[in-house]
Amino acid sequence: MDDPLHAPSCDRPYLGHGVGLRTRHYARALEHTLDVDWLELISENFFGAGGRPWATLEAVRRDRPIVLHGVSLGVGSVDGPDPSYLRQLRTLVDRVEPAWVSDHLCWASHAGAHSHALLPLPYSEASLAVVAERVARTQDALGRRILLENVSSYVSFRDSTMSEWEFLSELCQRCDCLLLLDLNNVIVSCSNHGWDPEAYLAGLPGERIWQLHLANHSDLGSYKFDSHNGAVPEQVWTLYRDVLARFGPISSLVEWDEDTPDWPTLRAEQQKAVALAKQVLGSRAGERHLARTEAPRVRPRPAEDEELRPLAALQRLFWRAITFPSGVADMLASADAGTREAFDAALDETPALGRVARMDIYADDYYWRLAGVLEQHLPTVAWLLGSVAFHNLATDYVLARPSRDADLRRFSAAFPAFLAEHELGHSSPELVDVARIELDRIELLDGPDEQPLSAAVLAELPLDRWPELAFRPITSLRLRPCRWAFASLWDRRREGAAADAREQAQTPGHTLVWRRALTVYHRDLEPAEARALTAMLAGHRFIDICAAASNTDGPSDPSDPSDHRQAGEAVDPRAVAAYLRRWLDAGLIASLR
Repeated sequence: MDDPLHAPSCDRPYLGHGVGLRTRHYARALEHTLDVDWLELISENFFGAGGRPWATLEAVRRDRPIVLHGVSLGVGSVDGPDPSYLRQLRTLVDRVEPAWVSDHLCWASHAGAHSHALLPLPYSEASLAVVAERVARTQDALGRRILLENVSSYVSFRDSTMSEWEFLSELCQRCDCLLLLDLNNVIVSCSNHGWDPEAYLAGLPGERIWQLHLANHSDLGSYKFDSHNGAVPEQVWTLYRDVLARFGPISSLVEWDEDTPDWPTLRAEQQKAVALAKQVLGSRAGERHLARTEAPRVRPRPAEDEELRPLAALQRLFWRAITFPSGVADMLASADAGTREAFDAALDETPALGRVARMDIYADDYYWRLAGVLEQHLPTVAWLLGSVAFHNLATDYVLARPSRDADLRRFSAAFPAFLAEHELGHSSPELVDVARIELDRIELLDGPDEQPLSAAVLAELPLDRWPELAFRPITSLRLRPCRWAFASLWDRRREGAAADAREQAQTPGHTLVWRRALTVYHRDLEPAEARALTAMLAGHRFIDICAAASNTDGPSDPSDPSDHRQAGEAVDPRAVAAYLRRWLDAGLIASLR
């Protein structure tokens, strides 16, 4: 091993030792108490216009250096990268000016559908030409070089003519990009494919490595899986020491994505990285400095059609296998002889882990990732249905509505419309209402930030103006009809009640969902307030809002101010004034029209 005191030097920036910021620690970020050197944030989580994510990002970047780490770029995808994704990323990068931007050496999409997984590439000259061209396109779009991360892989390809580290090294030369070396992924891939970690490190261009990832994996016997759940294992720490001794100071980051621990536990891992760096590098470990990633200095040639065709065929076969409804083995059993031969010819295997088992790892990851998002976004629907019925419904949705957006948070957007046409929606239409409200809560999390109208403005208006007043609501507001009392269902689920407790919430009405500052709220409305709010949202005058509140046949037609269908006891205007005060206090009104 090289002498650490004589490790090669280069002009890479050095941020010190950080952690990946996850939602559990957003509150601490807002309190400005993230006592680490720097933070890595997932790019796609900040594509929204405002809300809690943006407030968190702004708080973090005032206190610490930040880097953006994407998961959906897919520089190896034949049909990528997505131009709309690049535009969103460029907007984010220009707004926050991170120290650098990174993503993964992988492919992720096929024919416009997104896997939200890190899918492996063959390491061949044809793949290299395709990836280099797409990396160059990305760097042109961003106006800066990017870092690419090596991924954990579970299959390797017979078409590969070079090692992963040789591919990474050559890619850096062709398109002048940089590297994010994930040491856990090195351990996982080397174990799964029989590679030598020392040979891996020796083959990398050390001056291109600007960042290290430190994470955990799960040993599942016949293979290792990149789980990011738990403390960094000793095997990764050993490799960390080797990398520092070989390449000198490199910014390190602890990733802990699943079951993210409390802050002291996460920071203890970061502090272990600090201590080990001091042991290996001595005083050189603390010399932090920043530098912006400049535009690349070289441009690779465009990929030729003959290079695209074999990679496109391989990705088409891979995609078909991992998205088949009943698994990889059933896909092969139903396929023609040519497809089975192509499958066998494409993939390597070992006695301990065959081709089908290796591909099933990706198939399971594809399904469970998407199903997990649905359950996260629709917890009350899942509770009402029970685990088995919701699992079956999620499977139907994943198969019928593959993700078409690089931002995984948008995957569930089409669910209410899908459920409305599903047999479960036909038999239980109230589930559609609940789904819409739950997704409203998700959508409003990062909507535009607005300053609500002050009650003092209204207090200064003369009384003779009130009948003609009209109000502009905030954009982060939704009013939904619901066959059940949503707030009651929500509370019962959170309290751990049995799903049959829903019988006590079967009261038709309306549910209001809105965001005030950084928090999303909801409440069920009494009929008169629902009618009044419907009229306010439609832009009607205060006098018409009062008339709408008096209608007991349901909210008036928003397109017809005269449609109040006076069918019941009139509501005192003072009651509507009380509604208005409540709306002002909740921040529902942005301004007077």
